[in-house]
Amino acid sequence: MTCDSNVKWPLSGEVKRNRKVTDNHYHLVLHAGKEYLSSSPGQFLMIRPGGRDVSLLGRPMSIYAVNKDGDGACVEVLYRVAGRGTGLMAQLKEGEMVGVVGPLGKGFTLYRDKKRVVLVAGGVGVAPLTFLAKAYRNLPETGSVEVVSYIGARSGTCIVGKGELGSIGRVSVSSDDGTCGHHGLVTDLFAKDLGVFEEDETAVYACGPSPMLKKMQEIMRDRSFIVQASLEERMACGIGACLGCVVRVKRGGYARVCTEGPVFNLKEVCFD
Repeated sequence: MTCDSNVKWPLSGEVKRNRKVTDNHYHLVLHAGKEYLSSSPGQFLMIRPGGRDVSLLGRPMSIYAVNKDGDGACVEVLYRVAGRGTGLMAQLKEGEMVGVVGPLGKGFTLYRDKKRVVLVAGGVGVAPLTFLAKAYRNLPETGSVEVVSYIGARSGTCIVGKGELGSIGRVSVSSDDGTCGHHGLVTDLFAKDLGVFEEDETAVYACGPSPMLKKMQEIMRDRSFIVQASLEERMACGIGACLGCVVRVKRGGYARVCTEGPVFNLKEVCFD
């Protein structure tokens, strides 16, 4: 696979369901190969609708959930319609085939010695964090781990994933326009509670747009918490060939989000 948009993708994913959940947000369920059963929270896949636009590049989508499905896997993603590519995805019907490649990238690290994990999500950043929360819940040795989640979006109509995370632990919600939960940024809501979390007993995870992650970095700068973040970047190939998704890192140079990420130590990323 290269970043050439005219490369013919294998149509290896079958649409099982593609429904609108709120505003411009959709929940897509695919039947795909059994290789997805090894997916880790934080990994992603590249999706390209088949038979619609040969010039269309694949779209990176964080994995929301994976379950066994017959001789393959049932793979779920959450996505927001933001342009031509995701607009075409919203038109997908049950039984249609799509090009799908994955699982890709480096996922989150699970810390089995922590008593608590705190998740901070902006928009569809809730998807990989929900997968992560379920992974913690399913670890037998961490059955008593507390999962605390903060979900934010521009408006209450854009809040997704609250029910799934609410079945695992406590959830606090914020909206920029005040139509749901706290009126303001999700990072402010998180920062208000930060003092109650013991630094040596808590791991923090975040996923959302760069301005949100930059604010998280500022909040955590002088704290000793472990903080991992999944970066949202535009990608063309998803396998490190095109260098279109690089970010500057504090150790010097650049890192490819698709292969060295999308999960990074938040304190090591430079937000220019």
